[in-house]
Amino acid sequence: MIYLFCMGAPVFLGHWLYTLHSQVQPNWIAPAVVPMFCLMVLYWERRWREGARGVVGWLGTGLIIGLAAVVLLHAPEIVGKVVGRPLPSDKDPLRRVRAWRATAGMVSAARDRLLAEGKPVFIVVHHYGITGLLSFYLPEARPAAGREPLVYSALGPAPENQFFFWPEYRYRNFRKGQNAIFVIEADLPPYPLKAWFQSVLTGELGPLPAKPAPERFLWPVQWEFESVKDLGVFPVFDRGQVYRWVQLVECRNLR
Repeated sequence: MIYLFCMGAPVFLGHWLYTLHSQVQPNWIAPAVVPMFCLMVLYWERRWREGARGVVGWLGTGLIIGLAAVVLLHAPEIVGKVVGRPLPSDKDPLRRVRAWRATAGMVSAARDRLLAEGKPVFIVVHHYGITGLLSFYLPEARPAAGREPLVYSALGPAPENQFFFWPEYRYRNFRKGQNAIFVIEADLPPYPLKAWFQSVLTGELGPLPAKPAPERFLWPVQWEFESVKDLGVFPVFDRGQVYRWVQLVECRNLR
């Protein structure tokens, strides 16, 4: 049990303490889950054999709560079927994995319009995670796997993600004179839970959050091209709700 504790507790407690300084993502503690789970099983199995009371009851309670959480996190649409009103998109625990096919379709359409000018068009994204998602969901990006990429992450002077260390993702070295679509995911305006509960009770949908303002500072990308044209911020829908706002910028003639 000491071994399992040493494998899991430092990771969990270390990230918990780090939350006092900066934001921590829930998946960062994943390496601690398996050893801590095994530690829990061994500890309570020993207590059960020693005759401790209430072990079975606590086990059943934990399984029921855990099952409910797993079902809700993997199928949040159940909430809509039960109460008659789906969760707001910003409260959906699966929001980060939804609507990416529609997002890729929007980016692809913007690229096709710029392609009509007769020059090659690549894609630059403000976040490395979205770079990978668009590379997967854009059909025209998949054949490029292992060769020249179509989707790139915006790179600064210092390393901020792994793409900085991959020479093939330094588009400045390979795309001179070409055009690009710059993609920014805007923050999703929150829909207050109070307003959602009121809509459940009254059956009337409250006022929706306002459209986010365009990003004025277009990262270093705006200085890398001869001209940029902000196309605006567009909603991406999924299941009848706005799940994402995407700002698209046409960039012409990479310097």
